[in-house]
Amino acid sequence: QLGRSDSTAYPQKILSDIVSVSCGTVHMLAVKTDNTLWGWGDNSSNQLSNLYNTQTPTLLMTDVQDAVACSISSMAIKTDGSLWIWGNGNKNYGEAPDGVCYGSTPTKDHVIAASGGDTFFVAVKDDYTLWSWGDNNLGQLGNGTYNSSVTPVQIMSNVKSVCAGKDFALALTNNGDVYRWGAVNGHEVEGGNLPRKIADHVVSISAEYLRCSALKSDGTVLRWDGDELIDNVENIKLPERIYGKPSIWA
Repeated sequence: QLGRSDSTAYPQKILSDIVSVSCGTVHMLAVKTDNTLWGWGDNSSNQLSNLYNTQTPTLLMTDVQDAVACSISSMAIKTDGSLWIWGNGNKNYGEAPDGVCYGSTPTKDHVIAASGGDTFFVAVKDDYTLWSWGDNNLGQLGNGTYNSSVTPVQIMSNVKSVCAGKDFALALTNNGDVYRWGAVNGHEVEGGNLPRKIADHVVSISAEYLRCSALKSDGTVLRWDGDELIDNVENIKLPERIYGKPSIWA
């Protein structure tokens, strides 16, 4: 997962000219300024396409503008707005990068943001509609049912970004409201299988495996564990220098 063949206690350079990085459970993806997608780590679920496990970054795709490493699958949005998904060997997950784009017409094209949980996916189109598909036994599709769907279904509008945890997801609207649905640790969050507003005046959102966070416009950070608001951290400071040998940044 470190992109190198040995362990290290200090940051080490493994790639340059990077615009985004995403971490799955045991694999990582990175998009470079030339729109190439690189991956490394474990490939036991084909999350690195048709490669074997690889300790160093390996080229996966070209013409990619963004990528998401999910638990044991991968997603890529190409520069033409098409969405590609692969991994886990499950029919809900789609094909490898050299295969056919997964998904019906609503999500295959015009995608601007995407994310995935263990066995479900969410995507935002350029008209700000939000779509979901995959397993739905815990309401993770947010469509008001518990019926799984291979075909993407629209669940919200006016959405600009989305992120997913194991069995839940968050959506951030254009006016700064945050909605959540699904389950944490097997227990449905309040609202369950329908999006429920949990915060406002938010500028960015993030989801971990079982927790989620939101950065508000006043600089405060909100964090939830299930339905419980566990942190409200004010006055977020800029990152400080990581301690270690100065030469490691060379």
